[in-house]
Amino acid sequence: MLRYGMKQVRGRSLSRTEGFTLTEILIGLAVIAVIAVFVVVQGMGAVASLNRDNAHMEIQSVITAANKYRSAFANSRSYTGVSITNLVDNGYGLAGMATGVNENAYGLTVAITAAASGADATLTYNFPDQEDCLSVQARYTDGTDYMDGVKGHTACTAATPSVLVLTLE
Repeated sequence: MLRYGMKQVRGRSLSRTEGFTLTEILIGLAVIAVIAVFVVVQGMGAVASLNRDNAHMEIQSVITAANKYRSAFANSRSYTGVSITNLVDNGYGLAGMATGVNENAYGLTVAITAAASGADATLTYNFPDQEDCLSVQARYTDGTDYMDGVKGHTACTAATPSVLVLTLE
């Protein structure tokens, strides 16, 4: 039954029977846009976190490889001659860096050199920004205590790239 141009369905009258109004479509698109922005922002945070985790694992690998190098009988408990290239070429467990020797997870430089005495080594790791550098640095220090194998560090530089320098014992 039609009344005043409206269609009656099960006793209720409807002003329209199909489709959406422009307002409903715009509200729907706005909701989808907000959700998309949220997903993109969360995804970017996940990528940054993954890069920091990769950087931490690479630094740990270099520290472990350098300690193996130092412990080798031929090296007499000395870091003399240590380098990323030397660690990769002599099988000290840096296979991940073999494709881009001295290149880290960010595509930037990582290096290790022995102190003049050979007793200590300096590990230099470059980050694209200070925020990533500080995040990874915090994993190596707990107040004034350092993780095993690390006896000191310098502050992450504010310049780009940001540089973390760890002193290995």
